[in-house]
Amino acid sequence: MSNTQTIPEADYETSAIEARAATLKAHHEVGLTPILVARRHKQALNAGIVKAKFNGGPFGSQEWVYSKRLADHKTRLAAVKLALEVFDAMPSQRIEHSGGVTILQPEPITKRKK
Repeated sequence: MSNTQTIPEADYETSAIEARAATLKAHHEVGLTPILVARRHKQALNAGIVKAKFNGGPFGSQEWVYSKRLADHKTRLAAVKLALEVFDAMPSQRIEHSGGVTILQPEPITKRKK
């Protein structure tokens, strides 16, 4: 496996280290620092949601009813998955085999001799 990749638009190859350095530099130039990312990530891990319902109709009180703050599980789960990727704790997505594969075939079924 090679540590270089071809950039189609630029028509040249760059190493993974150079590509990462360029990405970090671009993020820093627009104000996206590792500390800011960590703070926003922590907020996502503690995400909450408030549900609202209009209590209307002929017998309703004609007002909005709000729930207490509930855990936003969808956002929290996405934040956990991102954290696992950032800290390189994700299970391997590729399975590589080195060596040959032995295929065992069963013996053919024969009639028993009398």
